[in-house]
Amino acid sequence: MSKQILLFFLLVFAVDFAFSQSTDSIIIDTTLIDSELIFQDSITALNEQNELFSSSRRAYNEGLFLFENDKFTEAKAFFFDAVNIDSVFSKAWYYKGKCYQALNNDMSAEIDFITSYRLDSSNFSPLYALAKIQANNNIDLAIKTYYSIIKSSNQQSKAYYEIGVLFYVQKNIEEAIESFTNSISLRKDARTFNDRASCYRMLDNNELAIKDYITAIALN
Repeated sequence: MSKQILLFFLLVFAVDFAFSQSTDSIIIDTTLIDSELIFQDSITALNEQNELFSSSRRAYNEGLFLFENDKFTEAKAFFFDAVNIDSVFSKAWYYKGKCYQALNNDMSAEIDFITSYRLDSSNFSPLYALAKIQANNNIDLAIKTYYSIIKSSNQQSKAYYEIGVLFYVQKNIEEAIESFTNSISLRKDARTFNDRASCYRMLDNNELAIKDYITAIALN
């Protein structure tokens, strides 16, 4: 009888030990599976992000093709899709603004140009486009925008040139000459020499006017 009791306890112990070992194995395997699931989830999220990026760029390229073919309404829709997918896509905001500008929707164009520049302040194209619109209604505001470009980068010969043009329109000839001269100091451009010559001619300074005209011809 005692042998039977001993065998019974040995059997219970063996079953309990085996069960505990089995339980421990299950816990370890579950941990490994969780790690694999986390890795798979991260890969899936990365693939989805890459797909969104690709979708945004495809829409942008479609819009750019249409824009270059003067189909501004159709192009705008694709640029809108591009920024809707990727809200920090500065170039798409810029070209959406260019579409609005071509469609004579200046207010929407200005908003898009400002958004584009805020997303990428190293690219001054949106500010140049903004100033062009402003010049139609408020020359002083446009000049201020050009000066903000110069403040950010004093190597912007184009900004000095555009300021010179606006001063010329306002009949501020001396200021126009100064701006054209600043532009020339950064870049020797035939158009700038030609426009500065026109300023000198208006001041009856024919000697300097002829000199600039000759330089403009030599450059182009």
